[in-house]
Amino acid sequence: MMIRGGGSAFAKYCRRWMSSSRELPSENQKKVYRGFASYVFKGGLFYASYAMTKVYRRHEQAYEHASLQESLIKRERDLEVQMAILEYKESLLKMTSQDKTE
Repeated sequence: MMIRGGGSAFAKYCRRWMSSSRELPSENQKKVYRGFASYVFKGGLFYASYAMTKVYRRHEQAYEHASLQESLIKRERDLEVQMAILEYKESLLKMTSQDKTE
């Protein structure tokens, strides 16, 4: 929402709030306002980038955790298959040794 004289209503409100009088701000006050606005804006950008990085890292760690868990599950299945094969071979050896003794 633009108001007469340029700038948003919020900016005008902030200027009035920060100013001790209702008169127009001086050049020094304008510099202070710009510096403060720049400081707040940069702080917001810094915080937003930090938050996005944190979310990205969490997502990345979750992906790594899921892939590790998936590989562990695959290894466990492979071991189960190998155990089944070994048990089958053992039973075959027992059967052949029983046949030889008879």
